[in-house]
Amino acid sequence: VGVDVLRSASLPLLKRFGIEGEMALQVVRRGAPPSGVGEVVLKLPAVRTLHPLHLTDPGRVKRVRGLAYGSRVSPQILARVVEAARGVLNSYLPDVWVYTDASGGKEAGAGYAVCLVAESTNGVLLAAEATGGGGASGEGVRPEV
Repeated sequence: VGVDVLRSASLPLLKRFGIEGEMALQVVRRGAPPSGVGEVVLKLPAVRTLHPLHLTDPGRVKRVRGLAYGSRVSPQILARVVEAARGVLNSYLPDVWVYTDASGGKEAGAGYAVCLVAESTNGVLLAAEATGGGGASGEGVRPEV
């Protein structure tokens, strides 16, 4: 599970369990395999109990938000990933936004990924993530949502 899935889908799910207080996941520096070197800061409150959660009706998907990010890859690859994701999803719904984040560094591994989060009419979040290594074109990354 990538850091963007945790931030975009898992933290909001924790709120549905009744966790109150400051919850944040900040990406300080992105990294990619094999060296990684990514850095994140996670803030969670201490909790004693969780409330039960009943998700019997997930609803229908109303919007998709996403992030295509890369480390030491061409920004054109990220643009291809966004185009591929939008090409599939815009056939089903018009409210699709996928942002890009290109970063690099001498110690960071080369690679890219896309994280997509679909929000339903009942507030349920569905997340999908796909990754690619350095040297790949980006057209083959089509996560199923």
